[in-house]
Order: sequence, then C-alpha cells, then structure tokens
Amino acid sequence: INRIALSVDCVIFGFDENKLKVLLIRSDLKKFQSRWSLLGDLLNPNEDLDDAAYRILQQRTGLDDVFLEQVHT
Repeated sequence: INRIALSVDCVIFGFDENKLKVLLIRSDLKKFQSRWSLLGDLLNPNEDLDDAAYRILQQRTGLDDVFLEQVHT
C-alpha cells in the first residue's frame, strides 16, 4: 500500500491599526526550530480538510469559533 502524507496549512488574516497582518507561529519542528511558520499539520486518517483546519486552529490558538473558508485544494 502506498501511503501519502497530506498537510493542511491555515492562513489567518487580521487587521491591526488598519494594517493587514498574517498570523505566524514559531515552528515546533526541530529542523526548523525558531523559524516562522503558518499554522499547519498533517491530515489524520479519515479526516476531511475542513475538520483538519478547525482542529489545527483550535490546537494551535485555542480559538474555536472562527470563520474559515477553503481557498484552494
């Protein structure tokens, strides 16, 4: 059986003092330690893209009532 790892990255936009900003986190991967990263993770088996995006956002930020829209797959 061929296994393919799929990942989901969330780009969170916001405004601060009338400036468009993007939420970044410090990578928790040892290889990229201390580098800036988008919110992302691998898809769990049998998880759809929307569920993965909400899971990642909640795990990384604690937020659970946020409008998300899939822009491109």
